[in-house]
Amino acid sequence: MRLCFPGESCGLYRTLKFCRSPIDRVTVNFGQGVSITAIQLAMALASLGNEGVLMKPLLVKEIINQQGQIVKQFKPEAVRQVVSPATAHKMLAIMQTVTESGGTGTEAAPAGYSVAGKTGTAQKLIGGRYSHSKFNALFIGLVPAEKPVLAIVVLIDEPKGAIYGGVVAAPVFREIAARTMRFLGYYPKIEPVVNPLLATKIVECNLEVGKADTEPVNGPLTVMPDFQGQTIRQVLKSLHRSGLRCHIEGSGVAVSQQPEPGVPITPESICLIRFKPES
Repeated sequence: MRLCFPGESCGLYRTLKFCRSPIDRVTVNFGQGVSITAIQLAMALASLGNEGVLMKPLLVKEIINQQGQIVKQFKPEAVRQVVSPATAHKMLAIMQTVTESGGTGTEAAPAGYSVAGKTGTAQKLIGGRYSHSKFNALFIGLVPAEKPVLAIVVLIDEPKGAIYGGVVAAPVFREIAARTMRFLGYYPKIEPVVNPLLATKIVECNLEVGKADTEPVNGPLTVMPDFQGQTIRQVLKSLHRSGLRCHIEGSGVAVSQQPEPGVPITPESICLIRFKPES
């Protein structure tokens, strides 16, 4: 299964039926003698988080015109059931131990999120032989482990110094997962630590600030906020955490917006906010 885009590699994967020699049947079990692309790896990974159902990959979700209207949408398409839901759940449970204490991918789990993942360190094929000095370091994972919403593949080509996926690729995965989950409106399950000595000052400051200094929206939006009088930075800070997409026109402070404040919206909604310099 591929995206069918120009220049895309098809990979090389042989089933046991086509592994003729005994050595091929041994090496294929630990990843040599086969080659798959990152998108193919992501597809296989995502199927475990999707009750064992393999999905056709999509590069484009929708096409939107200059007016913000959706011209065409591309819907998810199931390919087939590759493993049973029970097997998929068992694999997720096993892969979650990789990111827990004692696992090889402890650096991959962002604070407040669970991750089901797998590290990988692969020798590169150079001149028909597997190199002993050039590697691919990988970490693949699903987050959150209990009910995945993201499948992420991180591949570092020929890392310098450390070569292991759990050391090189896992920290990159952690940063991508943490920021993307927040962008999608899924926030870490941790309690914020507040210094009691500063609590009074924080309350006092919150009472004094005006509308333009309101805190950013802390989760998916259900109604359109009122951004009147806010700066571009304040608006973008709120929208970044809420997942709402927005077109910005002008500079200064917000003077108008579409949709209007209070209008019901979804995380897929697109808004237009116009700014003008303060007089």
